[in-house]
Amino acid sequence: MNAILQCFCQIREFVSYFKYDNHINEAINNYSNKKKDSLTAFFKNIIDKIWPDKNIINKINISNHKVIESTKINMNPILKNKYSGAPKDLINFIIMTLHDELNQDLNDNKKNQIKNDLIKNNSQRKYAFKLFNQEYHRRFNSKINELFCAIKEIKTQCLNCANSFYNFQIYYLLIFPLEDIRKYALNKININDKNNKKCFKNTNQDFARSQKLNNNIINILDCFEYNRRTELLQGENQIFCNICEKMVDANHTSILLTAPKILIILFNRGIILQTQIKIEFSKELNITNYINNNFENNNIYKLIGIITYQGEFEKDGHFIAHCLSPIDNEWYTYNDAIV
Repeated sequence: MNAILQCFCQIREFVSYFKYDNHINEAINNYSNKKKDSLTAFFKNIIDKIWPDKNIINKINISNHKVIESTKINMNPILKNKYSGAPKDLINFIIMTLHDELNQDLNDNKKNQIKNDLIKNNSQRKYAFKLFNQEYHRRFNSKINELFCAIKEIKTQCLNCANSFYNFQIYYLLIFPLEDIRKYALNKININDKNNKKCFKNTNQDFARSQKLNNNIINILDCFEYNRRTELLQGENQIFCNICEKMVDANHTSILLTAPKILIILFNRGIILQTQIKIEFSKELNITNYINNNFENNNIYKLIGIITYQGEFEKDGHFIAHCLSPIDNEWYTYNDAIV
């Protein structure tokens, strides 16, 4: 929890919002008057202690870097057993709870009811997305969604009648299962190798990549390639087709239509594979090729935070945050009591 909170508290736009936006104080007072615990107040308290200088964006003494533990703030009343301990659950809880508390359209009683019917006509997709996007940002208007929210499209194709159906989903983070990704990337290379025997350049590149994959090294772009794969739903995973009026096998594809301003990625290693797979990545990540270009493009990210796990899994290990300071552009490691 400390590592995740520390990463949130090093995001320039996130910190500035909590320090300077009047809507923060309004939301805190609203919950205080109702005598309710507020996650917004919790973050405001932490950020003011970590970044006490009023001119945080322009100038701050680097010695003011602090660890979350030093604030001695109890988060348990806010969680109220809603957090299972999984990182994805805590991240989703933080983003969704802050959004609910800071949503500036609180008077809209139907804010949770966005029309998102299955689209049967492919030609209607772009128009349907435009309506969904406008309606979502109208009813879910908060700085939190502006920073962390994005939209993906779910395409399901019935393999019995060949009709495709589309709808949209909101996502706050991407979860990548590393062992599945390694196998998928390796299998794709093997298929390409069989189909491109005469293309020596591609074969040599694929051979080098396959060597890395066999040595349990994947590239972060392999994760995005895996994310847009088509998955076969069959057996217990069959869907009900309204046209066929029965359970059918189907192809399922998830397509990123937009990307958030702050992109959060979680790597799922599993219990057995906790230390086996390594990930290649750079300080700049360009995922433009993995966003549907009909809707949005030019998605280039700068790395600002990493959480790593040190020690043996389920024993004496713990999580550590490595964050790029929004002030001096230097990297700091936050290891509980030590910066």
